Amino acid sequence: RVLFRSILGGIIQPGIEEMAEILHQHIPHLPRIELVVPKKYMGSSTMECIQSGIMHGALLSLIGLAKEVEKEVGRPCQTVLTGGYINLYKDLHGYEYNPDLINEGLLDRK
Repeated sequence: RVLFRSILGGIIQPGIEEMAEILHQHIPHLPRIELVVPKKYMGSSTMECIQSGIMHGALLSLIGLAKEVEKEVGRPCQTVLTGGYINLYKDLHGYEYNPDLINEGLLDRK
């Protein structure tokens, strides 16, 4: 269980399900995709290319943002992943996974 002394802040970004839906809505001839993390970065079919762009793009965005935050605050930070489909990345080394972080935070405020 994650315990915080203080929370410096956070980052909220669209989830992968929303990204996939928006891509399909704005480019209707692109197929809907299954939300799975592909084994390779570069896809060899339209489906794999969309999956890679969304799934790997989201993951690398999280990693990049975490590194930039550490530079911004000048020290290593505990990074906690929460929400939506983030469970697909829950075994990512160096990051804590807590699917209930928002609810726990709301309960702690009472």
